[in-house]
Amino acid sequence: MLAARRIFPFRPIFTHFQMRFWRLRYFFFAFIIGYALFFSPSRASAEDPRHDSISDIPHFSALVSSPLNGSNDTTVLFTSPVFTTKFPFSGIGLRWEGETATENNIIFSLSFFDASHQTWSPWHTLDFIGEDAPAFSEMGDFYTRPIFPDFAPQRVRYRIERRQSDDSPTPTVTRVEIIYFDTRLEIAAMPKFRVEHKTPESDESHNTLRIISREEWGADESYRFRNKKEIWPIQQAPIEKFIIHHTAGSDGGDDPAATIRGIYYWHAVVLGWGDMGYNFLIDGQGNIYEGRFGGDTTVGGHTYDDKTQTNYNIGGLGIALLGCFESEEEGCAQSDSLTKIQRKPLTDLIAQKSFEHEIDPLASSEFFGRNIPNIVGHRDLDQTLCPGSRVRRQLPQITAISASKFKKLARVPYAAKIISNTLRPAAFIGDIQTIQITFKNRGTEIWKAGVVFLQVRDRNDAISRYRHPSWPTAFGNFTTDADIAPGEKATFILQLTTPQEPGLYRNVYTLFHEDDAIPGGRSSSLSRVDSPFRAALIKHTLPLTMLSSWRSQVTLTFRNVGAASWDNNFVLHVQNPEREESQFFHKSWPKSTIAARAKEGTVPPGAVGTFTFIFDAPPQPGLYYNRFFLNTLNQKLIVQNGSFVWLTRIDVTS
Repeated sequence: MLAARRIFPFRPIFTHFQMRFWRLRYFFFAFIIGYALFFSPSRASAEDPRHDSISDIPHFSALVSSPLNGSNDTTVLFTSPVFTTKFPFSGIGLRWEGETATENNIIFSLSFFDASHQTWSPWHTLDFIGEDAPAFSEMGDFYTRPIFPDFAPQRVRYRIERRQSDDSPTPTVTRVEIIYFDTRLEIAAMPKFRVEHKTPESDESHNTLRIISREEWGADESYRFRNKKEIWPIQQAPIEKFIIHHTAGSDGGDDPAATIRGIYYWHAVVLGWGDMGYNFLIDGQGNIYEGRFGGDTTVGGHTYDDKTQTNYNIGGLGIALLGCFESEEEGCAQSDSLTKIQRKPLTDLIAQKSFEHEIDPLASSEFFGRNIPNIVGHRDLDQTLCPGSRVRRQLPQITAISASKFKKLARVPYAAKIISNTLRPAAFIGDIQTIQITFKNRGTEIWKAGVVFLQVRDRNDAISRYRHPSWPTAFGNFTTDADIAPGEKATFILQLTTPQEPGLYRNVYTLFHEDDAIPGGRSSSLSRVDSPFRAALIKHTLPLTMLSSWRSQVTLTFRNVGAASWDNNFVLHVQNPEREESQFFHKSWPKSTIAARAKEGTVPPGAVGTFTFIFDAPPQPGLYYNRFFLNTLNQKLIVQNGSFVWLTRIDVTS
């Protein structure tokens, strides 16, 4: 038997009064540790970027009453002192409390000290975060969008201005919090992306766009969960419109992936959404990034009109351009122009997604009671300057170029559209499903049997965790039995084995003609895997403290909240932290790491199982951890929520 892991190696001698004192003291200590171990959130497995905040109370009594820069449009209400952050940051934004302060009557700006040039930057006007994700609109405080300076400053100040043209009462701001973070990685840790897009303008290739996946740009997927549940559950809706945004900050510079991670962090963690609001993002180098988890048709959080309570996220694909495309008069400290480098992937993406979802870029249609063009800017649907005047002026050109590319895609020899996928959205561990995936031939060539085939992969081109032994190859390579003419549908029938671990899983399905992926022939599925065995701890009599000579009879009571019954092979395992025999083992246990079977024998769903056993205190004093979990004798099952850790203090007998 292994020696106990002891936090307090001394050998105390207690009087009766002292024993009561120490029991109370360590009851509290053990409760805190046990609570942390039992209820710790699932997010703790991943490391957050460096982040911190500074709180300030602005004093409007020190306001500057003269108009800003001689203009009658705005008046400076308050300029903060200079704040020094704990570390150089890559992104920053504000959260504040106040009354009658809206984007119509107040402006927040930030300025940063550039240590390399010993100068202060121009003032960066901050956009307000509205109710872009209406499910999270009850945030209480007010937030700005984050901005990403071109350098990593460590000194910052903010300014509050009042719009003179507004007739409402002077706004009050009672507290301002400066939230800053650093999402940069070491150069060696993150690849530098520069993508050469192949589009229908080239006769050499009709490959689909290169889109940088969430894993490639470094998305921390733990942000999406709290207590093992998705914070923002996936909602799907057919795409009807393309809504263009800008991020009102840097175009990403030499490390655009850090900016993408910063936007993700702000949306998912600071705002508490659990994910990024945009569906796609495009940096200043022309790289396209995957945004919101779940695929094209997942409802994001980027466009919501709180005046009319219209949620344009449903049916609107949000594409964000990194950069600030307003004029300097509108608020950009450094205004960007929409160059061909950034416009090309934007129109490539719109053309490709228009083709895949059968949307005419030149058309308009009714959208929430209004006749709306299929390609619009954020400002066309909400009260905002986004995506900036320099992008809005190019919307007709963006639409025309996208339409031209869309027409060329429609004339390619090989093209497809996903019609249906019968994979169940939820299944149990180990289930075997026979599914049908149907694609429509939208090209001009016949799909020859045995030449066009379907592959199934996990994210990032790994072998699918749903792979079934019947698959012809590691990736499936499923073919049709007959030729598929243009306009006809091909149905692929395949078997899948559900993964052995609970969680959310994504499969990527891709059609190939010989070695080339077929445009529009890529689809994905998101499904949840559960264990049919689930438990909920109802009560227990485990002691917090024991004397080394004690033997306690304890009882643990679990409710079966799963879909399957617990038979007589279901047992309660007890192990030490090294997953070996517990120091509290008693010879009455069925095995060295098995304490008891359910008293009831069989426990059907909804019923209660009672496990009673002897807890034999070890001879040495100290703090001892035990892990309790339900499983079969050979531990071949997964019982969700069927385990926990308990801490017991052992004192010597006086």
